[in-house]
Amino acid sequence: MLGSDQENAFADALFCAVKEGNVGFVFQLSIANSEIMLIWAISFQNIFCYVVDYQLASVFSTIHGLCFKGVVATSKDIHGNTLLYVSAISLLLHLTASMDQYYKCKENRNDSRRWRG
Repeated sequence: MLGSDQENAFADALFCAVKEGNVGFVFQLSIANSEIMLIWAISFQNIFCYVVDYQLASVFSTIHGLCFKGVVATSKDIHGNTLLYVSAISLLLHLTASMDQYYKCKENRNDSRRWRG
C-alpha cells in the first residue's frame, strides 16, 4: 500500500489528468495499479463521479477494465449519492442548460424578425 504522501501525489496527478481529459494516462495508471482508482477527491467524490462532473465519456470507459467496478458503482459520496445518481443528475443539468440555450436563441431570432418588419 502507498504512503499518505505518495497517495496524495497520485491523487493530484490522477484528478488533474481527468480534468484535462488525458485518457491515456488515466488508463495506464488504472492498469498499473487499479486500487489507485478508488482514491477519493477532497470533495469526497471517487474518480468516476469526478469524471461525470467533467462529462468525459472516454475516461469513464476505463471503469470496464476494473475488477471492482461494482464497488465503484455503488460507493456513495459525502452527500450519499451513488455514481448512477450523479450521472443522471449531470445529464439532466446538461440537457436543461442546452434547452435554455435553444429557447434563448429562438427567442432572439423571433425578436429580430419582429423588428425587421
